[in-house]
Formats: sequence, structure tokens, C-alpha cells
Amino acid sequence: MNAVFSGESALAAERSCLGQIFLDPSCLDVAMERLRPSDFGDARHQRIFQAMARVGESEQRLDIVSVCAALDSS
Repeated sequence: MNAVFSGESALAAERSCLGQIFLDPSCLDVAMERLRPSDFGDARHQRIFQAMARVGESEQRLDIVSVCAALDSS
């Protein structure tokens, strides 16, 4: 992801990607096929993406509550 964007543009792109997954959790499957946590330049975004992946793999409902719980348990 950061190969295309840099600086604030990269952070904005990362936030947009994560936000879209919250808005439409069905996007997680595509994101997981194309992205790795290391594609996110911000360590916080890497952790959020990893938590989203754990929630998705556990087949729980993906929302802010489940992702926060996954973050707390890591």
C-alpha cells in the first residue's frame, strides 16, 4: 500500500481501507487476499487489521466492539 502513497496520503489511505471494512465487513475477505499487516505503515493500523482478520476468521460479527475486544486480548 505504501508504495503508492507516502506521508499523510498513506495514513489517509490506510484509515480509508480500515474504515471501509467497518462500514462493509464483506470487504474484509478481499482485503485479506490483497493486503498484509506489513502493508500498513502505521503500527496501530497493522494491529487493527490483524484484529479485524482474527474477528473475521472466528466468524464473529465484525464491528468496533468485536475488534476492540480482539485488540484487548492480544
